Amino acid sequence: MILRRDYSKITGNPEHDLTTYDSDKAKEWGNFGCGGRSDKGALDIIAAKMPVLQTTLATDVMMAAAAIQNGYPILICSDVGFGDMKRDRQGIVRRSGTWMHAMLLNGVRWRSGEPDFRDFQSWGDSCSGPDPGIEDEAVSACSWWVVSEDADRIFSRQDSYIISDVSGMPPQKLDAASLSAAWDLS
Repeated sequence: MILRRDYSKITGNPEHDLTTYDSDKAKEWGNFGCGGRSDKGALDIIAAKMPVLQTTLATDVMMAAAAIQNGYPILICSDVGFGDMKRDRQGIVRRSGTWMHAMLLNGVRWRSGEPDFRDFQSWGDSCSGPDPGIEDEAVSACSWWVVSEDADRIFSRQDSYIISDVSGMPPQKLDAASLSAAWDLS
């Protein structure tokens, strides 16, 4: 696993500054692997210092909500798409179409006893519409809320995984009371 940091001083490759999203770089790396065609394994060496040691198949929304509330993100790889990524007044985008792309669920809120999940895509500033409760513009620009019904469809594909143990990233104690208070929209 690598983080969005500047690794160029370590690797000597200016393309390894990951602090700013670059869609061309993402496409190249999708075709040629971590670091791209001219990387020669430099970023793989860095990633090897933070291997994902354990994953668990995400099978339903309650399992997913519990994982996220305990600080474990979920890598989703299903073919469920989200159309034009235009949020409704509650910040929700409903499923629409088919996408072959990995995304990340890394937030949960509760509405009327059902969890909504925060879905982060990787291709930059492309979401629009109201985003109540989200004050960080960078987060708002690349993510939206997914309702339980649509998340169930994602999990039914059996290709979404909870990332529960990453070497070099010890578990953090989360303040559940303040987290739940911020996202409870019952």
